[in-house]
Amino acid sequence: MRFVVIGNSAAGVAAVETLRRLGGYQHPITVVSDEPTGAYSRCLLPDLVAGKSTEYSIRLRPAEFYRRLEVELLAGVAAVEVRPGEKRLVLQDGRELAYDRLLVATGAGPVLPAVPGIEAEEVFTLRTLRDARRLSALVPRVSGAVVVGGGLVGLKAAMALKQAGLGRVTVVVTSPRLLIRQLDERAAAMVERELLNAGIDFIYNARVKAFITGSQGRLTGVELEDGRELPAGLAVVAKGVRPNSGLVAEAGGKVGQGIVVDGNMRTSLEDIYAAGDCIQVTDRLTGQKVNSALWTLAFEQGRYAAANMLGMARPYPAPEVFHEGYQFN
Repeated sequence: MRFVVIGNSAAGVAAVETLRRLGGYQHPITVVSDEPTGAYSRCLLPDLVAGKSTEYSIRLRPAEFYRRLEVELLAGVAAVEVRPGEKRLVLQDGRELAYDRLLVATGAGPVLPAVPGIEAEEVFTLRTLRDARRLSALVPRVSGAVVVGGGLVGLKAAMALKQAGLGRVTVVVTSPRLLIRQLDERAAAMVERELLNAGIDFIYNARVKAFITGSQGRLTGVELEDGRELPAGLAVVAKGVRPNSGLVAEAGGKVGQGIVVDGNMRTSLEDIYAAGDCIQVTDRLTGQKVNSALWTLAFEQGRYAAANMLGMARPYPAPEVFHEGYQFN
């Protein structure tokens, strides 16, 4: 049986390890990744920008990981089409891979607001190693930054920029307080106090109208809908993520708040499974269909998907996901 895994992050790595641990070494495994490097922790990218970590230290697995597990890694090439009827995966360079069982672990991509200037070179997301490298290279050349988004990624990015030496960092938050999905008002105020003490400023109940660029096309500031202009040499957009579900959708598979999977991580397409930030899960607390986009859940889902790809029938238990609006006394 030939296994192909699309994606080389948390879910993909966990799946590969589980396939080998439970299935032995008789099955060929190929991993396809659109990034040119081995697996690394996206959660630690802010530490890389801050100078607290190195590219070596944020690796998920050592360099010999793929060789040791006898896994073929096709790095730096994107999967562009799934042909379920033929059981073939088409790559960007024209190659086609045959599979018996396919795992889609394509993760999620950043949500970008549709505002003028978003395409400026100095407007970043912080989702990939390439993002972190480019951001780190620019930090010494500017004096201030604006971070758009008051969630976990935005706050970690703001702190990283401050620790990297930027004098002025301002966070623009749409909601009336920080971390509105994760924390109550008291806890959010504690986080805010720590960040204010670190020299980070906040603007609440605000939305970005445009990223301002000069005659050279370089970012010079951020304009808010209320007319205020914030000077900035760089900006980081952290407005959440959107599941990368296009491959399955274009192949005719069901997609909702992500790729729809059953309790055994199977998509609606025969012999195609999915795991990680690209899928829709059922929240255990609310029963709602949601996209979790949580690192720990991606690892867990990758393991369950692999076991089911091997025919072991391991149902995935519904997870609990962050909620807005629940208070318990």
